[in-house]
Amino acid sequence: MPNRLTTFFKKRHQSEADKTLDMADKAVKYARSQILKCQTSLEVNQLSEDRKLSLTKAICGSNVPGNEGIGVRDLIKEASQLILEANCNPDERALQVLKKTNAITSKYSLGNCYELALQSLDYILESYPDMRAELYSIGNGDHAFLVLNRAYYSAAQLPETWGESAVVCDPWAKKAYFAREAYGSLKNYYRDTKEECNAIESFDPNQHFLMSDPYMTTDVLRLAKMFSTVQFTPRQISSAI
Repeated sequence: MPNRLTTFFKKRHQSEADKTLDMADKAVKYARSQILKCQTSLEVNQLSEDRKLSLTKAICGSNVPGNEGIGVRDLIKEASQLILEANCNPDERALQVLKKTNAITSKYSLGNCYELALQSLDYILESYPDMRAELYSIGNGDHAFLVLNRAYYSAAQLPETWGESAVVCDPWAKKAYFAREAYGSLKNYYRDTKEECNAIESFDPNQHFLMSDPYMTTDVLRLAKMFSTVQFTPRQISSAI
């Protein structure tokens, strides 16, 4: 029979985990309120070919063959270049990129998983000063998301080591779940060239691996928060959706 101290810590652990999951849910909803349309979403498969192309151009801009206009990611690239030229330190640069990227994607309500993850990261940064959040991506794949409250000194690539209170915050998938469920719940995006549609597959540890961004973390961003100096006004994109 467990003693009172064991029971106390177990309940406290559960409370912290539930609190983190609730914050992740709110961060997902915030990101989705800022970015309304994603070129890579599965819902796009239901659009007409003209609408698909229009959305792709609005987000990817000059990366679309034959497109002469600019898109959201062109604006983000331009903003990032201006920040780089300002010669600020890497921590401040990360904060500037976060803020400028989110200003652009909020203005046009457009972006994909990376932009959605940055919106959630900024929400956590500004709303929960004690919450740890990190930007993650799938190596040998294509997806970005957040990890909240990963235990310090845990193995960054192994969700099973992240702790009972660690949570995956995935605004692209509109989901938040405990890190211990990552192997069953995490999905990788890919473009099905045979069917010409957006598709997902389960995260496969034998094929994929997890990568954390060392600068896009609340630990780094909070330290840099007092040094935001670069100003940038986005240009208008050529085709609004």
